[in-house]
Amino acid sequence: MRHVITVTLNPALDQTGNLQILKPGAVNLIERASLRPAGKGINVACVLAQLGQSVIVTGFLGSDNDNDFVELFKQWKMTDAFVRVPGNTRVNVKLAESNGRVTDVNFPSFEVAKAYQKELIEQLTELVNDNSLVVIAGSLPRGVDPGYIQQLIGTVKANGGKVYVDTSGAALKAAVLAEPDLLKPNIDEFAELVGESVSKTNLPALVNSVCDSSVQTLVVSAGRDGLYSFGPFGQHQCLPPKVEIESTVGAGDTLVAGLSLGWLTDSSTEKCLIRASALAAWAVTQHGVDVPSAQKLEQLMAEVEFKALEQGG
Repeated sequence: MRHVITVTLNPALDQTGNLQILKPGAVNLIERASLRPAGKGINVACVLAQLGQSVIVTGFLGSDNDNDFVELFKQWKMTDAFVRVPGNTRVNVKLAESNGRVTDVNFPSFEVAKAYQKELIEQLTELVNDNSLVVIAGSLPRGVDPGYIQQLIGTVKANGGKVYVDTSGAALKAAVLAEPDLLKPNIDEFAELVGESVSKTNLPALVNSVCDSSVQTLVVSAGRDGLYSFGPFGQHQCLPPKVEIESTVGAGDTLVAGLSLGWLTDSSTEKCLIRASALAAWAVTQHGVDVPSAQKLEQLMAEVEFKALEQGG
């Protein structure tokens, strides 16, 4: 049976504070606060679990403060395969303003010794088979070089699995060279990858230069402009439904979960992209990564505009 394994190398406890307007250099009063276990791969797993999918979660987790994570995994019946490392998992502060802008203050991570990195590779070798989709998402902790992403991708592919990657910076550049099945940067991360400013006009040509050389499918998320998808089944754009934006935190992770669900259910390209877009649209209407009811999801999917792009732009 097809299944998903998420890999979160640098998880965090997200301390989110909501306020009207952030005033730098002044005392800011938080109107609503929450603390939740997070990390991009964990967020993907939470969405999939709420959609009724079984998920294995792995990566690195600080052994000194893993209680909240363990409770989350139990709540959603995820299989906890995280490699514990000495120290605390970091705390990230997210300040969300009423206009939708979010300011992130990310604290340093634990440091991961080579022995633990080797342990994760060995674990993936045991877990992955030709029914596995491995989602590698998020940043790198201290002690982990960008090239480690290539080792992870290589391990998954060597054991017959599919691999989707959602990361940024040097890790994204390293991932491209390892030829993942799908890459999901946002438009700013993609611009950094190709070293050029990106517009609707030049995006297809720039994407083709990446896809032609290594990546099978590339999905670029572009906020209000929705997503652009480039791969063996053509070039498409999905324009999202109009919704009231509460917070963009977790929207990209929800999108990746939707793309993963497409593979799990062997959906058509059109249905996969439309459903992923609808889930991401719902994500920005709330705080956290909860999913809509089946009825609401169908409504949002009906409001997504799916269109083919001209080949080569």
